[in-house]
Amino acid sequence: MRRGGFKPNLTLALPSHEASISQFLTQSGTFKDGDLLVNKDGLRIVPDGKEEGQPLIKPAGSLSLDDIDVIKVIGKGNGGIVQLVRHKWSGQFFALKVIELNIQENVRRLIAQELRINLSTQCNYVVVFYQCFYYNGAISIVLEYMDGGSLGDFLKLVKTIPEPYLAAICKQASV
Repeated sequence: MRRGGFKPNLTLALPSHEASISQFLTQSGTFKDGDLLVNKDGLRIVPDGKEEGQPLIKPAGSLSLDDIDVIKVIGKGNGGIVQLVRHKWSGQFFALKVIELNIQENVRRLIAQELRINLSTQCNYVVVFYQCFYYNGAISIVLEYMDGGSLGDFLKLVKTIPEPYLAAICKQASV
């Protein structure tokens, strides 16, 4: 109540996000970007926009979010957090990158691009991508756990990398 007994007539107008959400989220709760579909069961690439009939892409030793236990948070960034997780049945450790899905198109495009790159780059010198899921408003990406930390952590420790080491890294990365 304002002074003098005058009560302002305020209205709140919220933008309708329903139309924009339907551009990247199906009614069944699947994140989509072109031929890329991700839901609680995993990731699949579906050519020609056909959602049916394509199997999920699963690693040998199939993973699901229900089969992993969170140990601790090992990293944080603008896009989300990275957790150390353990597979309940095998005891294997993984890094779980959790990114809250954002309505902004440029953020969604970056997530989709990262998933496509992870799928196409299975290399001994790059962190292994195992699976990803869309569940409860977040994209969760299961990656190989590197117990030595990130390259950023390493650079903080050593400050500079001698040229012979950089040459070896570049040679391995270009293979």
